[in-house]
Amino acid sequence: MRVMGSCKTRQFVPLSEKEVGKNGLVALTSDKVLSACDVLDKTNGNLIDMKLIEVIDDTSTSNSKIFRYKANFERNEIVREIRIWLGTDGKFQGIICETWQNKYEPYRKK
Repeated sequence: MRVMGSCKTRQFVPLSEKEVGKNGLVALTSDKVLSACDVLDKTNGNLIDMKLIEVIDDTSTSNSKIFRYKANFERNEIVREIRIWLGTDGKFQGIICETWQNKYEPYRKK
């Protein structure tokens, strides 16, 4: 929520090594986060809240747990999913925002 909340405040606090594994994720820069926020804001408005829908144990294939959130934005013409990956060590590995699908489908880079 801290990363997504920075869209509203426009003040991104970088994630620390305690939160992100060294190999888990390319460092998020303020510019990258704010650029993603601009895209989300333009299509959805501000994030109001996110509701955890399910946690998927994907430790057998990707050594992570996947948290699927249904996001509530100011404009909900398209329902969005925020998907967050955490490693077995509890460290942040990744985040995406895409159109909500009721049935879980593994993420594939486009």
